[in-house]
Amino acid sequence: MDNIGTRLKKFRTHSKLSLKDLAEATGLSISAISQFEKGLTQPSVNSLYRIAAALDKEVTSFFETQDNNKEVILRSNKRKRLGVPSSKVTFEVLVPNLEGNIEMLLAELEPGGETAEEPASHEGEEECLIVIGGDIEVTIGEKKYILHDKDSIYFNCSLPHKYKNISDKKVITICCVYPPKF
Repeated sequence: MDNIGTRLKKFRTHSKLSLKDLAEATGLSISAISQFEKGLTQPSVNSLYRIAAALDKEVTSFFETQDNNKEVILRSNKRKRLGVPSSKVTFEVLVPNLEGNIEMLLAELEPGGETAEEPASHEGEEECLIVIGGDIEVTIGEKKYILHDKDSIYFNCSLPHKYKNISDKKVITICCVYPPKF
């Protein structure tokens, strides 16, 4: 079974890029990319987007896909998980395969956890976020919004954005992105 690091190395070497080349193209350090490839750490969602763009790949290509594209049930113990061990945020992919027309993610943010240090954007996408318990601060462009339990927000992903848990307990959000990037 391939992991993200194994596939990253395969794509990088197939593209005839050195670690240095990929680091320069993504703005990530050589050390970080090497650690991703060795499976010592997992790239953040933003790092994975940058790597995929530099390698001219879809983010979905870093994950195994289901053999049966018609599956409709994805058991919680079978979800793909993304996160950095030192981070306070974990993402789970909520769709049974990554080949469809919609991307749904569940994000768990520990107190103080945020999806990125700086707001990030991705062109050509729309996003809807629903908060399940707790309070989060959503930054979109220069504006900040406070969302509470069951609140939702919709926006164009070309605007730099990030989320931060401002409550004292874990917050769960469900995010829907169209078209999918994972």
